[in-house]
Amino acid sequence: MSFDAVLDSAAGVAYLAVFDDGKKRFSAAAPMRGREAAKLPVWVEGELGKHALKLADIGRWTVGAGPGSFTGLRLAAALVAGWCYGKENSCRAVPGVLGMAAAAGIAPGGKIGCLYDGRNHEIICCMVSADASGRLSLDGEPRILNAEAAKKFLDGEPELRLAAFAAELDAVRKIVPGAKIIAVETPELAALENSGAPFDDDVTGLVYIRPAVYKEKN
Repeated sequence: MSFDAVLDSAAGVAYLAVFDDGKKRFSAAAPMRGREAAKLPVWVEGELGKHALKLADIGRWTVGAGPGSFTGLRLAAALVAGWCYGKENSCRAVPGVLGMAAAAGIAPGGKIGCLYDGRNHEIICCMVSADASGRLSLDGEPRILNAEAAKKFLDGEPELRLAAFAAELDAVRKIVPGAKIIAVETPELAALENSGAPFDDDVTGLVYIRPAVYKEKN
């Protein structure tokens, strides 16, 4: 028997969840800032071991593609690529922002703006939409907004619900003062697992905050 796993790194925290036939078996989180990130492979193996699992028991990996820190995203993607080396249809990259949107709550047919601290007096706004069945997907390219651009954008979307990680809330509010923002403590990794994205063995399409830089699609 093999399992699916999701590994995501957002807001200085690493998140891991393991799924058995679509049902979450367990989830875990640990700080991964700076040098703490060097412990990521040991931490993952340790969490698997707590549930009588080994790396070999994971048949497919999903890695969060961001937005996130350059180091965190690259490390998680590199680990997953290494663990899946020589296997086919065993890994993929899915926007980690889907986990924030799911945790904030989004109804079928709805939309939410997920905000990140882009540093340099800017925020990154990722729009996420839910289809009629409730499956989430990234809606357009990330927007890099300073205070003036953010106000103009939000004035044009008066009904848009907003979310941000609780750890970044103060920084985000400096750019959008007065905005009502849902504080997300922990992303819902089931949204990445259930994204419907194919396991194409490509974990290179990452979206970085380095600061306020993102990779455009070709």
